[in-house]
Amino acid sequence: RPLQKREHCGSLCGIYLSGSATKFMSEKFGEYAMYISCVISILSLLIFAFFQSIDMLVISLLALGFASCFGPAVRLTIFSDLRETREYGAEAATGIYDLVELAGNAVGPMIFASMFAGNFLTGMIIFTGILFAASAIYFVIAHSTKESGAMKVNHA
Repeated sequence: RPLQKREHCGSLCGIYLSGSATKFMSEKFGEYAMYISCVISILSLLIFAFFQSIDMLVISLLALGFASCFGPAVRLTIFSDLRETREYGAEAATGIYDLVELAGNAVGPMIFASMFAGNFLTGMIIFTGILFAASAIYFVIAHSTKESGAMKVNHA
């Protein structure tokens, strides 16, 4: 039972901190809050990969919960403010965004499990390397094609 309660730490962190963390991080860091969310996620996975224990699992889950409580909201806000989203139409573009996200949710666990079928530490390093590379590529592309100035994250 105690492990089962610890597994919910990340989810509870995300639920209770979602509104305030999203507002704070987006006001303080703007679009960079999205990258901070990625960095927190990568670091929490690496910490657990190198220091495998129940305590580190709880810390990693809390960090992942914190990253997921503001990361997706900031990402979706930035996505909805893109010129391409406005040109394509907000509803259609958001539908495609949701479809890709759901496809990732469906296929991701299979890819994740296959990376860890052999050595857990090697799989975790490969996974975080791919995640870091994808985030870095997005960062470079997003900042080389930006229309003008920093993107603002608006709160309703």
